Amino acid sequence: MTVVGIDVSKGKSMVAAMKPGGELVAAPYEVRHSDIELSHLALDVLCMEPDTRVVMEATGRYHEPVAALLHSEGIFVSILNPLLIKQSGAGSLRKVKSDPKDALKIAKYGLDNWSTLREYTPMEAIRQQLKLCARQCDLYNKNIVMLTNNLISLSDKTFPGVNELFSSPEKADGHLKWVDFYRSFWHCDCINRMSPDAFEERYKKWCKRKGYHFSTDAADALYAASCGSYTTLPRDNNAKLLVTVAADQLIALRENQSKLEAGLIVGMPVLGIYFWANNQTLVQRVLSSKSVDEGRKGVLFTGFLTMLTLFIIAIPGVIARHLFPGLEKPDMVYPNMVLQLIPVGLLGIMLAALLSALTSTLSAILNSTSTLFTMDFYAQYNKNASSQKLVIIGKITSCVIIVAAALWAPQIGKFGSLLKYYQEMLSYIAPPVVAAFLLGVFNKRVNGNGAFAGLLSGLAIAVVMLFYKNEIFGDMHFLLIVPFLLAVSGIVIYLVSMCYSKPVAEKLVDTTFSMSELKAEFRANRALVWYKNYHSWAIVLLVLSVLIWIIFS
Repeated sequence: MTVVGIDVSKGKSMVAAMKPGGELVAAPYEVRHSDIELSHLALDVLCMEPDTRVVMEATGRYHEPVAALLHSEGIFVSILNPLLIKQSGAGSLRKVKSDPKDALKIAKYGLDNWSTLREYTPMEAIRQQLKLCARQCDLYNKNIVMLTNNLISLSDKTFPGVNELFSSPEKADGHLKWVDFYRSFWHCDCINRMSPDAFEERYKKWCKRKGYHFSTDAADALYAASCGSYTTLPRDNNAKLLVTVAADQLIALRENQSKLEAGLIVGMPVLGIYFWANNQTLVQRVLSSKSVDEGRKGVLFTGFLTMLTLFIIAIPGVIARHLFPGLEKPDMVYPNMVLQLIPVGLLGIMLAALLSALTSTLSAILNSTSTLFTMDFYAQYNKNASSQKLVIIGKITSCVIIVAAALWAPQIGKFGSLLKYYQEMLSYIAPPVVAAFLLGVFNKRVNGNGAFAGLLSGLAIAVVMLFYKNEIFGDMHFLLIVPFLLAVSGIVIYLVSMCYSKPVAEKLVDTTFSMSELKAEFRANRALVWYKNYHSWAIVLLVLSVLIWIIFS
């Protein structure tokens, strides 16, 4: 067996090949990251003995082209976490420059850990896009602050204090009035060379064209500020270029940021309603409680437990990103942390907990789905079916679901990670259900036929979206598609409901929203001690959620 150790750096790599016992197959030599030299490297590796593996260190994005090219040639490539080499006793590899000794250290580590080397697989395109999107979000926030300060600095030289003359809030598309104004009237001389009436008329037309509110007082204040300002840059083409380019960059960044934030604003509430009000695994547990009050306590307690996911999932994920930078699959974060960081005794307890949680979730899903099919479909079809018959049908349904899930499981890998798969699939499934739920609760005209038609149409659209999303919506984020599916399903539900008779009034009792009942409940809860009133705990949960958002945002 032979191991080719590659010490990757920016634009070039140091390569060395070694056999067991320290026998050098190829002394360290340098390879630049060009198509020709990387192709020659792949040819050199292929000319070695068949049982040859390439080992390199994860170095941000620098290793990706090298690993991808070698992998495409059918070569076994393994990406190492730098921490593993350091812990192996080989010492810390230097990142300042490529060193021949580092390539030899990597090759030696590959020989010593031959049986545990994990083969590299290129990241899916969607995961690469998500990583870039996350990085762009961070850059947007930093660059917006930087560009805003830069634009204010430029305005101090051509129109001092112009940003302080506007108090209009940010528009939905990310535009700010003072930035748009400063782009058009970038120098004091653009204003004070006009008469006050001429500027007021021009400013009025500008506000109408840009969609901003016009005020005569604001126009007078702007004109007065332009006449009393001292500028250090002349009104020429060079200064105009500096200002307009800076303003355009800031506007472009704010527009991109607003698109990302829009997905969270319009999409996440719908998914939240689905999880807390329509998720059958949660609903069945609430309905099995002793009383309505006990069910409310259970939901609120679940809300408090959900806050812990930030510390159980999110923060360990951030830590793992630095500990294991070479992981190709996000789903391998927890397994790697458990196997490498937890002692043997606690490792067994952790694995038992993971298996029990998996079993519990799986049983809840199977129970809820089989119950829905048996009671809502089969029982309606065969109204004379005995309880024993219904139990048998439920068991058969569970088996069919397991088989279907096993057949569908290979498709999950196309989404990059389980979390990405769960989020995107939920964005297709949840809107029709939420539409039926909201209209059923708040609209007394909606009936079962309309709800069924809306759910079927939503399912059909979701299937089409699953396979033809890019052709229809392009690169639009899946959270921005949620309101579209919600609106379409809601319209179908309402229109179909209008084609059938209105539901019987008796069926609407305790199933639709009533303001009078809500007020009566509030009056009744006032007599309870605060810690027995679920309203108090709901307020506490809301306050904690806001505090966590403020702290970690």
